[in-house]
Amino acid sequence: MLFNNNEKLPIVISSLFLMFICLLSVSYDNKQINGLFYISSILYVFHVIKNRKLDIDTSALYLIPFLAINSISMLWSDHVQDLLRTMQHSLYILLFFLIIHQFKAILLHKNLILKLFAITSAAFVFINGYLFYSHNPVEARFYAEFGPTNTIDYAGILCLSVLFSYYIFTEETNRLRKFLYISLGMISLLGVFLSQSRTPLVGLFIGLFILSLKNKKHAFTILVSALVVFAAIVQFYPELLSRDAVDGAPTPRIFTWIYTLRQVIEHHLLLGFGYNNTFAHYFSPRNITYNNPHSVYMSILYYTGFIGALSFIALVAKLALDAVSVFIKDKLPLAILVFSLIFCSTQGYLYIYHPREIWLLLWFPLALIPAMKQSHKVTL
Repeated sequence: MLFNNNEKLPIVISSLFLMFICLLSVSYDNKQINGLFYISSILYVFHVIKNRKLDIDTSALYLIPFLAINSISMLWSDHVQDLLRTMQHSLYILLFFLIIHQFKAILLHKNLILKLFAITSAAFVFINGYLFYSHNPVEARFYAEFGPTNTIDYAGILCLSVLFSYYIFTEETNRLRKFLYISLGMISLLGVFLSQSRTPLVGLFIGLFILSLKNKKHAFTILVSALVVFAAIVQFYPELLSRDAVDGAPTPRIFTWIYTLRQVIEHHLLLGFGYNNTFAHYFSPRNITYNNPHSVYMSILYYTGFIGALSFIALVAKLALDAVSVFIKDKLPLAILVFSLIFCSTQGYLYIYHPREIWLLLWFPLALIPAMKQSHKVTL
């Protein structure tokens, strides 16, 4: 029987989880795909109870207060009726962290989870590209037919694919496999360029630079490539940089961040307005009302005040220390942490939610760090 075999159940859970991660990268709020996570979570709890063994990293002790503050803050938001739902989503995120750490030996074996993510993402660049450009002009901004509806989020997912592909490329010794993974990275990179998204691209180049630091030649090549790309954009496509410019700022997001900061300081400094509280910033130059702060960090500040922000800073600081502690042996943890932090600076607002793209762009990189640190058996 499957449940009487202690070796088979972890493989079943890990397989379901791998399918969930890969399919989540090319889906948008799909119940069937999310069901893979729910099933793997139920089996994970069964596995822990049956074996009376919980493999937990200290980073979870930093994550739990952050999730608790956000859940409790629903009590003073204008959506208090959603308290149980937010607590449920917080539990999902905690389970997500725990599953990756518990089954790291399987998920990270020969970089399995990274390879499958890169393969799936690159394959769907072709599929999405064919479907999208079959009824749109070539110069149109690339949107995913299968994937997040927001092109910036999809570009962020493809950036992770590029980072994973380049990392595997540097780790591989077989020439054919090296060619395969650098090709997958180039395909995903093409999708990023076609998306015309700026912040993900900045985060990607910094992440690639970090991955290349072990080799001065590669680091120099990445740096020069980034400068060449930037110069080419300035020369041939300057409107990409000034596309949203208004009143001297490169984007209206800056004015939204200023508005958010003022609202918190003037009204709810310590505890914020409560998670998922209605946000409405009327921006007169554009005659538009923004319904979110357009930044994970500003959203955390708005919803949970400085106490919630400090709890998130503590979590990130702990993970940063973990990433730095394995930097000599493995540079990917720091690269994906920096990429995720840059990406989330200008994007995202409902950071506690059921499985959606924010899980891949925020929680997935953060959850990988303690798992990868442990796999190298390095302690602070």
